Amino acid sequence: MRDDGTPVTGLPGLAGRSPKAAGIPVPWSEADVLSESLQGEFLWWISHGASPAMLCQKLGISLTSFVKAATDDAGFAERLQQAQGGLSQNVAARLYRIAMEGSVPAQRFFLELHPPPEWRQVSLPGADLKELEPDELADEYRAAGIDVPAELQALVGRRHRGVES
Repeated sequence: MRDDGTPVTGLPGLAGRSPKAAGIPVPWSEADVLSESLQGEFLWWISHGASPAMLCQKLGISLTSFVKAATDDAGFAERLQQAQGGLSQNVAARLYRIAMEGSVPAQRFFLELHPPPEWRQVSLPGADLKELEPDELADEYRAAGIDVPAELQALVGRRHRGVES
């Protein structure tokens, strides 16, 4: 089962049904059952980045056999989902390593996805910064005892002289 309570299946819409029962024509009579050994081999290759279609070709089995196993065998479907989740975790770990090596784009992307908990709780009382006019924002900086950035000072100065950019 997925977090949202839906069943894990090889293909959306096939929960508990064979392709033939779902009205999908198959060029072979029936799907073969994937043995525990073949399932284990599938999981190993999937966890190393292989696609199910490539594996079916490599192992000499039909894609329908794979779909049937992923649809009918909840344990296999769950292990497949875990293996694919592991791949995502590997990419996230690599992103983190690159960020820690000094890549600003990687740092920014990582922090946008995983902000520190204290960042999620920060807000100025009574002010939504996206709704403030430039002079109001400058006032918020001053009230907080923070220097107003030069770009904002220049913008506020232009607005006070009647020049709107």
